Amino acid sequence: MMDIPDSPMQVQRQWIIEKLEELPKDSSITIPTEDYRDMVMRQFQLHDLIASQRKLLEKHVPDY
Repeated sequence: MMDIPDSPMQVQRQWIIEKLEELPKDSSITIPTEDYRDMVMRQFQLHDLIASQRKLLEKHVPDY
């Protein structure tokens, strides 16, 4: 059975995971500092968004 992605983001995510899994376990990836900084900052923003959405749900959705 073929797994059909729900969205373009899911297609991209699956492709990235497959490519990362193809790399040898002891391999290294070098990225520019600015790119890494952007990745980390986006991760922090995502955590903040998740926390704010959770608070909103807890406030407005019974038994959440």
